[in-house]
Amino acid sequence: MDEPDEQLESQDPPEVRHLNVREGDGIAVRAFMKLKDKEGPGKPSVEQHTGDDLQRSTGKWLKLNRVIDRKNNHYVEELRDPETGEILRRCEEALSEHQGHGAAKQNNTSDKTVQGQNLSAKECDEWWLL
Repeated sequence: MDEPDEQLESQDPPEVRHLNVREGDGIAVRAFMKLKDKEGPGKPSVEQHTGDDLQRSTGKWLKLNRVIDRKNNHYVEELRDPETGEILRRCEEALSEHQGHGAAKQNNTSDKTVQGQNLSAKECDEWWLL
C-alpha cells in the first residue's frame, strides 16, 4: 500500500484560479463539506453535509447541517439563517421514515415544519427548491 505522502503526490494538482480584488471590493467566501464513512461496498454507513447552501427560491445563502446515519436509521437536517441564527427548517426522524425526497419524492404524504408552519412534503420541497 502507498504511504500517505506518496498518495498525495500522485494526485493531480488542484485547479488554481486567480482573482483580482481592489480596495473597496466585497468578497464572500462560501464553504461546503461532505464527509462519508464507508464500511464495504454500497452506500456509506454515515454521511454528513455541512456548510453554506444556496436556497434557490430566494437566492439567499443558508447554513446547512445534514446527517444521514444508515447504520442507526437516523436522519437530521437543519437550515439556519446565518445572519439571524434563526432555524428555518429542522427535520429529525428515523431514516426509514424520511421519504418524499430524491427518488421517493412522488410517494410522500408526511408533513414537515418550515418557518413554524406545518407543510406537506410537497410544499416543503417547493419552499426549498423553487
